Amino acid sequence: MLLVEQDSATLSQGLAADLQVIAGVELDRLSDEHKAILKEVVSDAHPQRRWLSVAEVPIVTLIRRHRPQFSQDGISEKDRSAIETVLS
Repeated sequence: MLLVEQDSATLSQGLAADLQVIAGVELDRLSDEHKAILKEVVSDAHPQRRWLSVAEVPIVTLIRRHRPQFSQDGISEKDRSAIETVLS
């Protein structure tokens, strides 16, 4: 059991080190917003379904600009239908 715990700790340390390299700062120096997002990501069982890729950001930004409540309320059925029609 101790060997498994050591392997898990080593993997966690490796992941933390990778994240620090990517961030360019120590993890405890990340902004509160970054920390909150990281917590949300790891708490989600299917994060890829929930989080946008870089390629998806422009269209979601466009929707948010025209529908400011989109992040909280989603979109109306009318808007959803209009998007479906345009993309079909």
